[in-house]
Amino acid sequence: MTNQVFNLHSTVEIPLDDLHDVVEALDLPSEIDSLTTTRRNSILVLESEAIDDVDIGQYTPTANLKATIEEKRPERPKPDGLWAQPEPEEEQEEIDPVTYAGFKGYGESVLYNNALQYPMFQILRQIALHEEATGTLTAIVLDDDGLRPVKIVDGEERDAEVAVVDTATDDAPDWVEQHS
Repeated sequence: MTNQVFNLHSTVEIPLDDLHDVVEALDLPSEIDSLTTTRRNSILVLESEAIDDVDIGQYTPTANLKATIEEKRPERPKPDGLWAQPEPEEEQEEIDPVTYAGFKGYGESVLYNNALQYPMFQILRQIALHEEATGTLTAIVLDDDGLRPVKIVDGEERDAEVAVVDTATDDAPDWVEQHS
């Protein structure tokens, strides 16, 4: 059976420095020999390289993870109490911006190319489980155990289930896309 990923959606963000640490410490899936990180302006791509005995074509591109790079200023802590006075501008210390990698979007906007797609999803899952990661990763995976939902919120694995919903009736929830 070929392992597959369906209905991938990610809003995962992680500080770029932490992402580099995670990538260095990753337990790579058995099909992946190494990862290459390439940055092009505001896009970061994690490119996979297959081990020699994985049967993919010479010109078949392997799966990649794509993240957008964005600088954000951390929010200042709010003063205690309702009547606390904000500090004058010159007394406030400057907070340096933090650079984040955001793995955001549906399907191929985050994880593209099919060869090694499932092993690269396993890497994205490890990134989403990091303690500094925020956001949500959801997907349905087909592996040796059958169909299985994956839901990770702010670095924690959550219980989820796969549901079949009849969309032919008007009783379908708003979140169900109706296709004809």
